[in-house]
Amino acid sequence: MRRIAAIAYFIVIATALMLWYVIDMNRVEPAPKVTQPMPEPEEMAEEKVVITSDTIRLLFGGDFMQHLPQVQAARTPDGGYDYTPSIEYVAPIFSDADLAVVNLETTISTTGRYSGYPCFSSPVEVVDALVDMGVDIALLANNHCCDRMARGINTTIEELERRNIAHTGVFRDSVDYLSNNIYHFDIRGVRFALLNYTYGTNGIPVPDGKIVNLIDDETIVRDLQSVNRDSVDCVIAC
Repeated sequence: MRRIAAIAYFIVIATALMLWYVIDMNRVEPAPKVTQPMPEPEEMAEEKVVITSDTIRLLFGGDFMQHLPQVQAARTPDGGYDYTPSIEYVAPIFSDADLAVVNLETTISTTGRYSGYPCFSSPVEVVDALVDMGVDIALLANNHCCDRMARGINTTIEELERRNIAHTGVFRDSVDYLSNNIYHFDIRGVRFALLNYTYGTNGIPVPDGKIVNLIDDETIVRDLQSVNRDSVDCVIAC
């Protein structure tokens, strides 16, 4: 048996701010009464996560979505979009992981018809931001995956593939489904299988020919049983 120490970071991305606390629960004690001013942040020792050779760091973040004020805030004077300031504080955390995964809860558009709640459609520069963050896999099965129907699904997957970001959970056709429904990846010899499902699509019908993994007991059991356990060490379902 391999010794695998997996550290999973769950990041919520809604604004450009990330707070990351690492707490050793074995050392938590009741807080004493404060009788003197607290030290300045630079005077406080930073607690480090000890990474050893048998540690694999998987980072799962989400939801990565775009309300219209966020889209407008990323607009540049030349009419493009730049999300560099939005990801400034989280990008190093994602890049430091062995594998980074996000729940992409918006569709991507190349036509300029962007929208926020209730039907999300975002600039393609959002995918560029994922690349800059070091994201490896986008989970697409969520309640907003059909917000722009077939075109939204096709464009989202095409732009992810163009930038070498893998996807699972939603598929453009049966060939895409067979290739990516159970997404396999390997990190330093440890073999993983990743699956992704959603509870629904906000009442929007799944477009003809497209496939969305919905939460269903029989479907999930069938998928799990189809995983070859002789060639997979760890199964992750999101």
